[in-house]
Amino acid sequence: MTASTSPRLRATVLPTVEDARLALCDLSDWSERIDIAVAWASSSAGSAPHWTSLDLAKVARALVGTHFFQTEPFVLAEFSALGVLKVISEPTGVFHPKLILGRSGDELRALVGSSNLTTGGFSLNTELGVLLEGDASHPEAIRLVDFMDALWSKESAFEPDAAWLAWYERRYRKRLRPSAEPGPIPGSLASTSDVLSLDWSNYFSLLLAQQGKLSVHGETLRVFQRKNSYRAEARACRRAFREHPRFTTMPQTARALVGGYGGGSTGYFGHMGRAIQFRDLAANRPAQIAAHLDLLPISGSVPATTIESVVRGVLGVVGVGVPSGTRLLTVKRPDLFFPVNKANASNVAAMLGPMRYTSRRAVDDYLAILSNVRRSTWWRSPMPDDATQRRAWRFRVALLDVILYSA
Repeated sequence: MTASTSPRLRATVLPTVEDARLALCDLSDWSERIDIAVAWASSSAGSAPHWTSLDLAKVARALVGTHFFQTEPFVLAEFSALGVLKVISEPTGVFHPKLILGRSGDELRALVGSSNLTTGGFSLNTELGVLLEGDASHPEAIRLVDFMDALWSKESAFEPDAAWLAWYERRYRKRLRPSAEPGPIPGSLASTSDVLSLDWSNYFSLLLAQQGKLSVHGETLRVFQRKNSYRAEARACRRAFREHPRFTTMPQTARALVGGYGGGSTGYFGHMGRAIQFRDLAANRPAQIAAHLDLLPISGSVPATTIESVVRGVLGVVGVGVPSGTRLLTVKRPDLFFPVNKANASNVAAMLGPMRYTSRRAVDDYLAILSNVRRSTWWRSPMPDDATQRRAWRFRVALLDVILYSA
């Protein structure tokens, strides 16, 4: 075979997770068939960018490791439903490859490197990968295909049934979890200069990293899912304010929803079920709250002077505490406010600056923090092109609670 007709295989180094995610997206679009062999896989319940960029209809084989119960059950369920899943139980050692193999006609593309098929591996961690592209007849391409075939045929690889998947999910919930400390940058985000200095990409990655890690009243933390999540709660409350701009004319169920004590509220951004005085006020004397809350427009830019006036007014109403007042502000304008309550107050002080939660100066502290937030890079960033990131961007200040919440 002459040099001009010899099969070729090109290599491209992928030094960042963004490079790897874009390569995965291109591989998925290009391929007619995709084979996957990874140590672990996660998807942030189907919302992570790497997962949404993967065309599942093209996946022919997905061999996924489950050591230490680090693979997300959602991923296993999705692959299993497609009939393409095998899991592996190595008697010794750990199943640890990272290979995503695409085929289109006589061409092959392969992603190999350190990234697992996880949210961290494609958006958060420091990883190094290589994209191989070229003729499927190249000797090294053949070796990759043979490697995948050999893994798929291992005696320790099996197709899990429903009973096994249910068992695995129970074990996954009891697994030893990584620290709940957020971690896209070194340290524990223990100062204003940390969390507020992140750019949009790192801030969004930090939000993704929280999904499923913490416990909210016995449930795993849900951020971007369509139901029972931060996103769903924010959307429902925003809809209530759009349909009923005046707090006094809101139906009781809508007031209970935005107040966090009923009306279908899941309690994200704060449970107000035990705030008896606030509940009575919102239900029976809403005009006292409306006199200030109604001054906050539902959309558009808001001058700093208006923000300060509304915050002082709402939190100055007798019966409206910091938790209930900041929740109301948050769910009306999630691009400007975040909630402060017992579940996150210590982290607010540690990560964003002084916050005298139980003091008369709490309002001053909250306003100072809000001013710092509006100067942050991630708050000033333009709306992203990615659909999932756009949804997060619209609620970007409210979603601070995802990072600040402590079980």
